Amino acid sequence: TAFDRGNSTQRDDAVRRTVAAGLDQLSEEDEQRFRELAVFPEETPVPLTTLQRLWDLDDLDTSDCAQRLDDVSLIALDLRRGVIRLHDVMRAYLLQELNDAARVHARLAAGYGDPMQLRDAYAWRWLTYHLWHAGELDRLQALLLQPTWLVAKLQALGPRALLTDFDLPSADPDMFQVQG
Repeated sequence: TAFDRGNSTQRDDAVRRTVAAGLDQLSEEDEQRFRELAVFPEETPVPLTTLQRLWDLDDLDTSDCAQRLDDVSLIALDLRRGVIRLHDVMRAYLLQELNDAARVHARLAAGYGDPMQLRDAYAWRWLTYHLWHAGELDRLQALLLQPTWLVAKLQALGPRALLTDFDLPSADPDMFQVQG
């Protein structure tokens, strides 16, 4: 669908029609899985292993669902790298459509299980983001004050990723105070 990029009404309408055309070809379950992609950070490749945890599917069913979403042009799937990408315009649309984003963030964070046993760099980098958006501030604080987790994250990703965790939007400085 053609539209004037400067006209947000035309752009939003084009996105709605594009999404509607894709969703018409999917099952209700796949529609819901697609909507849940709104919780991922903008312009960030998301590994299929993370989708597997979010959707509570095995690796084959996760790949199949991602392929169906790619087939109707709702996401970009790179099977060689095992990641998907969601265009920022599509993500903005989905954020408006997802009523329970905090619950989805919480489900993903819980799906990772033991934070010392994260399986990929995405999980190490973005677990704190998902905890923050889930409203699980006590769990986030516990991680950010746990030396073994801090060392593990530092080894997994380096200092920049670790420092980013302490700069979450509107972070309460008292969150990082040791209680006692």
